[in-house]
Amino acid sequence: MVSRAIEIRLSQTERERASFKDSANVLQAHAARLEKKIEALRRSVFPEGTKKAPTTSSVSGSSTAPSLQPACSLFGLGIGVRILSFLTLGLVLLALGFIYNRWREALRKLL
Repeated sequence: MVSRAIEIRLSQTERERASFKDSANVLQAHAARLEKKIEALRRSVFPEGTKKAPTTSSVSGSSTAPSLQPACSLFGLGIGVRILSFLTLGLVLLALGFIYNRWREALRKLL
């Protein structure tokens, strides 16, 4: 009786393993198709010989959309400049908080 239960469980395990293998094969095929689509899209957006992304960005396909690049990027700066800029930002925010708390009623009347 125990051996029959073990045989049943082993056959279920084999069926599950086969099912997982089939699922894995399907997923690998799907991933391969997606990689081909991504590569085709990459080739259409960045033609051969292009080293960097275009300056205009568009979802609809027209090239008249404005650039979505930031006006200033701190990540391109050195570590010292980044630290100094974030310290400055913190001090400015602290000063604004102090000013607001000090003259709260006057600012509420003004605004």
